[in-house]
Amino acid sequence: MTQENNNPDQAPTNDGASMEEILSSIRQAMSEHTPDRNQEEPAAPPPEQDVLELHKPVQWNDDNTEEVAPIKPPSTLLSEEAEERTRRVLNTLDEQIQRKQTHEIEQAYFALEKMLRPILTSWCDKHLPSIVTQSVQKEIKALVRNLSQKRDA
Repeated sequence: MTQENNNPDQAPTNDGASMEEILSSIRQAMSEHTPDRNQEEPAAPPPEQDVLELHKPVQWNDDNTEEVAPIKPPSTLLSEEAEERTRRVLNTLDEQIQRKQTHEIEQAYFALEKMLRPILTSWCDKHLPSIVTQSVQKEIKALVRNLSQKRDA
């Protein structure tokens, strides 16, 4: 008589290895391919001297030495007139897109309605009479039951 093993981790697989052995081999493979978190990552090599850093504006003097120019934020990028014209054009474009999307949605709705109407009509013709009959019979039974309970009381 064989004794059943109720521990799922010890259950043998098709090739005879237990689940615990398989998990152990997976953990071992992962530890071999995963770098140790306690080890320090190699330091980045120091930047080379001839790299141009672009986070600040640079101007070159006549003697090829760099001079850092102060950053001046622009007061405005566009004139008020150009900004207003741009705003009007963008608003017009937005209105046209909205109208087109609304028209496309309406067309899709009507096409869907045209496709679904015969399907729904067929379903209703087939199933609605029995649904109505069952509902009416259920309500009549409930009314008769209520009347008989009131008469008995």
